[in-house]
Amino acid sequence: MQNVQDKLLIFEDFLKKRQLRRSRQRTIIMEEFFKNDHHISVEQLLLRSRKRDARIGFATVYRTLKLLVASGLAHERDFNTGRKLYENAELGENHDHLVCLKCGAVKEFRSHDINAAQSSIAKSHDFKIVSYRHELYGFCKSCKKIN
Repeated sequence: MQNVQDKLLIFEDFLKKRQLRRSRQRTIIMEEFFKNDHHISVEQLLLRSRKRDARIGFATVYRTLKLLVASGLAHERDFNTGRKLYENAELGENHDHLVCLKCGAVKEFRSHDINAAQSSIAKSHDFKIVSYRHELYGFCKSCKKIN
């Protein structure tokens, strides 16, 4: 697992290769993003980042997240909730998602059984998996009581 400083260096190298600069605001946004251990929206990250610099704008957060995704340090997720969420892209951290159709809550989980089944299916079809996305949609504990 990489620490925030390692990720900042990776991101700085990514920006240099594209002739972009690492601004103070981008650094704040990155630090706030990587302090977060769950899925986060642009709006949520904007609120966290503005606590450190009130001048940070929505467009700066949005563009920084897009650059983090392009650099491979973040994943953009769309759980059919009408808004995109972002998560830390730790290498080798395969996980799946439970998505509540009522409140939009997203819960991560890991399953050895799912990973084993995927590997078996890929092997039987002589297929090399390089990435996957597994999402289960339904109702969380709280919303299930309401329905």
